[in-house]
Amino acid sequence: MIRLVILRILESYFRHRFLYLIPIVIMAGVGALAFLTADSSYISLGVIYVRKESLLTSLTNLQDGGFGWVTPAKATVTEFEELLKTDAFRRSVIMQTDLEPQMSGGAIAVGETIGEVRDAVWVQTLGDNLVMVGAAHGEPVIAQQLVAATMESFIQWKINADREESVSAEAFFNSVITVYDSDLETARDDLRLYLEAHPEPLRGDRPEIELMEIERLQAEINIAEKQLTNALERQENSSLAVAQAESAVRQSYLIIDSPKLPTQPASSRTDALMNAIIFVVVGVVLSIVGVLGGALLDRSHRFAIDVRHTLDLPVLALVPDVTERKKGRGKK
Repeated sequence: MIRLVILRILESYFRHRFLYLIPIVIMAGVGALAFLTADSSYISLGVIYVRKESLLTSLTNLQDGGFGWVTPAKATVTEFEELLKTDAFRRSVIMQTDLEPQMSGGAIAVGETIGEVRDAVWVQTLGDNLVMVGAAHGEPVIAQQLVAATMESFIQWKINADREESVSAEAFFNSVITVYDSDLETARDDLRLYLEAHPEPLRGDRPEIELMEIERLQAEINIAEKQLTNALERQENSSLAVAQAESAVRQSYLIIDSPKLPTQPASSRTDALMNAIIFVVVGVVLSIVGVLGGALLDRSHRFAIDVRHTLDLPVLALVPDVTERKKGRGKK
C-alpha cells in the first residue's frame, strides 16, 4: 500500500512537474518584490493627558467639558479623527514639518503630501484620560515632527475654537448692552418727564393713580437696570474667557510624553527577508497540495500494483515503453 502511494505521488509530480513549479515561482517572485520594495519605517509616539475639567475652568465656570457618558480620551480621539479627515488640519500639520517644501510643487505634489500625512498619522486611546498620537515615516525626523505638529495643531484648534466662541459672545453682549442702556435711559426719562408733569402737591398726598403710574415707571427702570447688569456680567465673563482660553485649553490637554526621535526602524530588512521566505514556503506548500490532490483524484491504472490492488486481478503482461527507442530511431 505504501509503495502504491509513493508511486502515485511520484507519477503525479513527474507527469506535470513544470505545472507544479508555477506556484513556487509566483510566490517567490511576490516575495522578492516585497523584499525589494520594503522601506524601513520609523515610528514616533506622543501621549496627551485629557482632563474632564481644568482648574481654571472650575474657578471661572466659563465652559463645560461636554464629555457626557463618553470618556475624555474617547471624545478627544473622535475629535482628532474628524480633524485628520480635513485638508485644512493636515495642512497646518505639514506647515510645522520638513514636508512643507513639497507643498509648493504643484497640485499633484500637494495631494500626495496631504495623503502621505493622512496615512502616516494615527490616534488611539490608552485609557479613560490618555490619548496616544503616533506617526510612521521613512525619515525618523519627519515621524517625530508629525506627532509633535499633530498634537500642537489640535491644541491650537481647541484654543481657536474656544476663543472664537468667546469673541462672538462678547460681541453679542456688547450689542445687547447698547440696547439695554438705551432702554434704561428711556425709562428714566419717562419717569423724570412724568414727575415734571405731575409735581408733588403742596398739601396732602399724591392721588392714587399717580402713585400707581410712578410705581410702574420705577418698575420699568428696575427691570432695565437688572437686564443691563446681567448683560455687563456676561460680557465681563466673555472678555475673561477670551483672555484665558489658551490657559484653560492647555490645562485640559496636557502633553505628558513628548514624541522622541526614533533611532531604530519598526520594520527592518530582516523582517522583509523573513516575509519573502514565508512567501516561498507558501508556494512550496501549494505545490505539494497540488501533487497530492492530483494523486488522489487520478483513478487511472498506471502500474501493475494498481491492477492487483484495486481490481484484485493478476497481471499477465506489461506494455513496454518504446518512447526512448522511437526517439533514438528518429535521430538516426
